[in-house]
Amino acid sequence: MRAARIFFTLLVLFSPLASRLCLAESQGFSMRGAPALSENFQNFPYVNPDAPKGGELRLAEIGTYDSLAPWLIKGAAPPQLEWVYDRLMARSWGEPFTLYPLIAQSAELSGDRKTLSFTIDPRAKFQDGVAITADDIKFSWEFLRDHGRPNTRRMFKMVGDVAVADAHHIIFHFKPDADGEAPMIIAMMTVLPKHYWEPMGAAAQNTTLTPPVASGPYKITRVDAGRTIILTRDKNYWAADLPSRRGQFNFDTVRVDFYRADTAALLAFKSRAYDFRREANPKRWANDYNVKGVQKVEWQDGKPAPFRALVFNTRRELFRDIRVRQALNLAFDFEWLNKNLFNNAYARAESIYPKSALADDHYHAPHTDGSGPAGQRDNLRRAQELLADAGWRIQNGMLQNAVGQPFNFEILLNDPTDEKIALYFAHSLQRLGITARIRTIDSAQFTGRLEQFDFDMTAAQWVSTLSPGSEQAVYWSSRAAAQPGSRNYAGINDPMIDTDITALNAARTNEDLTAAAHRLDRAMMNGAYFIPLYYAPADWIAYWPDRIAPPAQRSLYGTALEAWWAKP
Repeated sequence: MRAARIFFTLLVLFSPLASRLCLAESQGFSMRGAPALSENFQNFPYVNPDAPKGGELRLAEIGTYDSLAPWLIKGAAPPQLEWVYDRLMARSWGEPFTLYPLIAQSAELSGDRKTLSFTIDPRAKFQDGVAITADDIKFSWEFLRDHGRPNTRRMFKMVGDVAVADAHHIIFHFKPDADGEAPMIIAMMTVLPKHYWEPMGAAAQNTTLTPPVASGPYKITRVDAGRTIILTRDKNYWAADLPSRRGQFNFDTVRVDFYRADTAALLAFKSRAYDFRREANPKRWANDYNVKGVQKVEWQDGKPAPFRALVFNTRRELFRDIRVRQALNLAFDFEWLNKNLFNNAYARAESIYPKSALADDHYHAPHTDGSGPAGQRDNLRRAQELLADAGWRIQNGMLQNAVGQPFNFEILLNDPTDEKIALYFAHSLQRLGITARIRTIDSAQFTGRLEQFDFDMTAAQWVSTLSPGSEQAVYWSSRAAAQPGSRNYAGINDPMIDTDITALNAARTNEDLTAAAHRLDRAMMNGAYFIPLYYAPADWIAYWPDRIAPPAQRSLYGTALEAWWAKP
């Protein structure tokens, strides 16, 4: 054992390190800059370290589940399993992207971010009492690299080799072309017990409804397939008093019921069948929560809102000219839609990182007074000028190009709730001589057509964090534009945007990250690849305050339910 530790030390000391970031117990590991919390922090600032334990949290989900293995692409797993499976390091929701010790009690990262070593906490154990070792970490990496979800496989394949020095020490060496955030992704690895999964062989790759051995604060204690799942707090959880866990996971049980439709779920909430609900529909939020005893709150957070937009497929000849895309942007009347369909509850997206510090303030979407056709006149007049500059003229009541081809296209949808938006937009386009057909198809067809970029225009959504990284290349890069299955639906192929994405991933301070994000945001919005839609300016949350209580301070990312507790 002593020889193995000496070997581990030599591996670290003679790795090609420009400098090293050494993390003692209780110290953080940040993507950019220094961690916000000191080495001797006792708990995350958005939790109550003295929160009482006990009681029950009742939640609801829409849909169903058929798997308890959330790392597999097969099957649908309940989102609450994040409370069942622990990771090497724990993420703080009070910072853009910082991890703190959990299963790994310390870590060391080379200055070039190509060598990452971990020391496993000797107290760490699985729920069956078996100690967690470096062999479990290596097994987890290999299994998730080969059988995990696509993005996990891609990131884990950036590791060139792994060296296990002894039961508590492991080193990851990354390939020369690995992303800068690859060490963070490895540090957030779900840790699987080798002694449980390896004997299964190929069967470990299949979905399962048998509660497996895990390592987190909760155990799965009841499975009613597709309908209900119950988690029970593990009172022998080894990490309960770690600073990254103190004051969290306070409920003795967590019950999740699954509903086929959100309408039924709302009725169940109002009848006190569950305790906490996020609302996404502004009309329901305004009108359907006037129930005695319900607490309604609109809580702000610092994270980017999801970016929703109608997307031009610039692979189509029709949408290659930026003047055409700018003209159609002018024909979209957000103010009328917001007033008449959404109770003026939404804000207009003017960034790919809405409502966050990463949003550049250069772009401003066209706007109207919300009065309808009369209020659109100036915008439509400007749209006609742009279309004329691009070679389109009105002939016989239709917009046509120089060879007589009419301007018509299809808006492909998957969600019927988007139809009202598309129909009103199509009505505005008629005033320009443009015909837009609306087609709503089922999820399987929709996914297949998106993967092959087989559409003219569609509605899409992208999610970014306060630490955007390699996913931005999947969203916007030239390479992704030619890669079926990527999320570059618009077909963006711009070397300057590629340069901005590279700079974003290379940023090593929060100041550099913000500057790079602003440049990318400005280029994206000025390219008119989308018709930006809208976002909710706050989290709309309802809960029963006689049953559950939140901490006084919220995290940077919003509501962290793991920090709530049950009322007596």
